[in-house]
Amino acid sequence: MISSFRSRLIAVVLLGSTMLFTGFDVEAKPKKKVENKSTLATPPAIEADEKSFAEIFRNNIEISQTKIADARKPYDMEFSALTHVLSSSELINDYYIVDLAADPAPISMVRFGVSAEVFNRANFFIAPTGTLAYAFREGSVNALAKRGGYYRDVIRLQWAPLQAGTRIGYRFPQWSSSVQLKAGLSYEWISLSGNLDGINQSSWLSGYQFSLGGTFFESDRRDPNSWFGGLTLSAGTTNPFATGLTASFLEAGIRIFL
Repeated sequence: MISSFRSRLIAVVLLGSTMLFTGFDVEAKPKKKVENKSTLATPPAIEADEKSFAEIFRNNIEISQTKIADARKPYDMEFSALTHVLSSSELINDYYIVDLAADPAPISMVRFGVSAEVFNRANFFIAPTGTLAYAFREGSVNALAKRGGYYRDVIRLQWAPLQAGTRIGYRFPQWSSSVQLKAGLSYEWISLSGNLDGINQSSWLSGYQFSLGGTFFESDRRDPNSWFGGLTLSAGTTNPFATGLTASFLEAGIRIFL
């Protein structure tokens, strides 16, 4: 009896203890929220500006063209042969006036020149040039004596023009050719010699020259192995500022890259 009561009392105590502990409202501590890196704010997208892109594109093209132009071989030399037909050539000294144009025979000349392309953009180019030439002709002409009368003599002419000018042209890469206009000033040594007393004379005369021509079969200047600058062909005139030789000419030559 006593043991049965004791067992019931223990059960009641255990039940009360359970109800006592479960009756408290235990407040749960808040957990720290872990940010999801995938949900972090992203920077705003860069808005496309067509004008900026166009400007960058143009700048890149200009830089590329500059690099290509810088890679070109700017220097070249040219060897050419010319044929002059004189239209007037009054050469005067103290005793005679000699008109070499009275002799219709042409004057052959050889010329050597060097040039450098200082500008090359969009196939346009500018190249200062310097040339030295030499011609010789011997023929029988009439010399007018200042004291009166004509005297026929065999006259030997030496003609050496020293010229400085500029070539301005446009290149056609697809055809490996170019057209060009050349203009320049000249300082010319002219010497006459003959058999008449007092006919010999030598002087320096100044003048100018214009020519229009082209270059054909030109190699690519950007190729480090290229050397053939093409075949040249031109026509022009040379004129004195005062007295001297006035002539039309045809010129053919070969140009070599340096």
